[in-house]
Amino acid sequence: MINNPILKGFNPDPSIVRVGGDYYIATSTFEWYPGVQIHHSKDLVNWRLIAQPLNRKELLDMRGNSDSCGIWAPCLSYDNDRFYLIYTDVKRHDGSFKDSHNYLTTCETIDGIWSDPIYLNSSGFDPSLFHDEDRKWFLNMVWDYRPGNNPFGGILLQEYCEEAKKLVGPVHNIFKGTKMGSEIILTKSLNLEVAYDDKDKKGLEDEWYAKILLVHPPREGATAQDGVSSDIWKKEKDMSGQMLAKVKRNNKIMVEFKGSSTISRAD
Repeated sequence: MINNPILKGFNPDPSIVRVGGDYYIATSTFEWYPGVQIHHSKDLVNWRLIAQPLNRKELLDMRGNSDSCGIWAPCLSYDNDRFYLIYTDVKRHDGSFKDSHNYLTTCETIDGIWSDPIYLNSSGFDPSLFHDEDRKWFLNMVWDYRPGNNPFGGILLQEYCEEAKKLVGPVHNIFKGTKMGSEIILTKSLNLEVAYDDKDKKGLEDEWYAKILLVHPPREGATAQDGVSSDIWKKEKDMSGQMLAKVKRNNKIMVEFKGSSTISRAD
């Protein structure tokens, strides 16, 4: 039996991945060092701290960071016998602080020595890395600082090249906002690089990409809502559909806003 919370105390923004019979959760550490905590479990009930990957200056230098800055919303994933950790180092809380530095580090073992960081960009926070067959895609938010505009400018998608160790190719704005309200919305698309919405489409019974979006409560005078998530996953023809059934209820589920989380599976 699972008793919540499964991780007590200060463990925000969980990112969970299953690799074979092992489960791993990466959580934010903000201004605390070492950066990112990773817990391990075999049964989703009993957890133990197994790694703190950002444990040297090359990976995380927080000198000058304000309180509550530092590491926000890491994203842990696994592909081709390697762990991938996307993380954001927030440097300040004023001005354009939402344009934070986003990095990638990798390791063959969860408790090993993680690679030197690969700088990705300085746009938004709560990023994610999507592994799609032989390509990888980086997702993160973009902000609009023009007076009078909705500050949420959309969720961007760009290809990550493992050989060049950098983002390459065009940047696609795949989601620019939602209807009013505080809710989770299942957004879908037949093509990874085009806009996503919450309407049904022909062909979705075969193969599609989806985002599960948490949106902010409405602001006074707002005409669109912020999307807070950069997680993306793919439905194949042979999937049972059970995950979708648990998520989908008229394409939306009302929730309380609690930050960022991602979930993925590696078989």
